[in-house]
Amino acid sequence: MKQGVNRAIPDAQFESFVDRFARRVAGWDHFALAAAKKLINERTGFPTAVEQQQSFNSFVTAAGQGAVGARLKALAAAGMQTDVNFEVNFGEEELRFVGSGPWK
Repeated sequence: MKQGVNRAIPDAQFESFVDRFARRVAGWDHFALAAAKKLINERTGFPTAVEQQQSFNSFVTAAGQGAVGARLKALAAAGMQTDVNFEVNFGEEELRFVGSGPWK
């Protein structure tokens, strides 16, 4: 299963990426999207500022312990958030960084 990720798109590819993405979204079933959004908003709600801060603090703590920080550095060196192909295939690329390392 693929995960959603933030992508860094090179300037030269940005307009075509946005155009393709907008065309894909425009083709999705609007009723189904609205129904899903309504259910998600009703059942999960939006995090409070305190909850957002707690989530951020939890991430920072995790990133500083064990192999997480090293894994994030290795993922960044391999192209995370800078290489479009890496981001498009993030689910598969991430599998190269399983375990405690070191990774190639």
